[in-house]
Amino acid sequence: MWDLNYLLDIGILWTLSDYFCILLFTDEEVRRVLVTKLFFYLPGVRFVTGMVIELPSPLGLRIWWNLGSMLGILIVFQLVSGWILTLYYVNRRELSFISVWLLHMESWNGRILHWIHINGASFIFLFAYLHILKGIHFQRWKTNKLVWLTGFVMFVLLIGAAFLGYVLPFGQISLWGATVITNLLRVVSVKLVIWIWGGYSVNSLTLNLFFTLHYLLPFVIIITMMGHLWCLHYNGRTHFSVKRQFWPAYVWKDLFNLLVIIGLLWWTIVYTYLTADAENFLFANPAIRPLHIKPEWYFLTYYAVLRSIPNKPLGVIMFALRLFMLAFIGFNTNLSNRFYLPIWRSWSSLFVIINVILMLIGGSPVETPYLEVGQFFRFLYFSWFLVLFFI
Repeated sequence: MWDLNYLLDIGILWTLSDYFCILLFTDEEVRRVLVTKLFFYLPGVRFVTGMVIELPSPLGLRIWWNLGSMLGILIVFQLVSGWILTLYYVNRRELSFISVWLLHMESWNGRILHWIHINGASFIFLFAYLHILKGIHFQRWKTNKLVWLTGFVMFVLLIGAAFLGYVLPFGQISLWGATVITNLLRVVSVKLVIWIWGGYSVNSLTLNLFFTLHYLLPFVIIITMMGHLWCLHYNGRTHFSVKRQFWPAYVWKDLFNLLVIIGLLWWTIVYTYLTADAENFLFANPAIRPLHIKPEWYFLTYYAVLRSIPNKPLGVIMFALRLFMLAFIGFNTNLSNRFYLPIWRSWSSLFVIINVILMLIGGSPVETPYLEVGQFFRFLYFSWFLVLFFI
């Protein structure tokens, strides 16, 4: 019998005529082995086996590493559910709100599809923040800077997609949230804001632009996610030198994600609108401004930083720095392996506390004492990074 592994590796069996002749003029055992080998050497199958089955993985992987795979699964679910929703959505100012609720009333279990999509955004950001927290706690920007930076780019794209999607139902908070956030671009140019709106207020042309970008961004996110995985798998994963094949050692551990998905589906059905704003269930009215405009919970920390500065241009700059600070630490090479020490664990825990309090402040009214507390913790947030950079 020919050595099929050798023939495949040196590239001899690469034409369909070669396969056809061997399948016709060889015995049954050779055909069985050949078909099996050729299946695993198909380009798509080879890529999957290399990423899932034959992937060299460190011995020290723990449950923290499930966050990345769970995040990827949620993004795929969000992409599929969003694509189905586009079959029902009408991106017109007068019909967008109605089209969403017709999905609830007229389509068979259409409301469940909508529930999965609106709660999927919250779940994605929950696991994204936990994934970033893991990276900060273990100082992953040191072991592989390219992984850290591609992950940051993907996180920025997720923020953009989430904001654009929140505007599309055109509820009361959607309208005013879009008006407030796009108005921040006035520090760059007033004409830029008018171009984005397609006029002098948020209208059907704005929805058309936002819907197009919201439809296209997930595909860019998928491409970025593949680049993130490539950098992770082929540029070095962690500081562990001893590795083993991913299958079957870690596949069973990843089945824990199935239990998490079941729990998230239960939460979606039982606590569907727990994080939603009640005013967003009203049709958008540009003549009535809500008393308290606030974004979804995963944007509250950014909103707390933005509103804590009375000067608008400076507030926009600090708002951008609040986000890009995560990318800047990727260029910091001065840290040693201090995450084994209690002092670094305490420092990373302080980062979590600061962000949680900023999130609570962002959801509170713009009044005393919330305004002063937000200013103080905004100072602590940037001080945390300054200490990281220079001390």
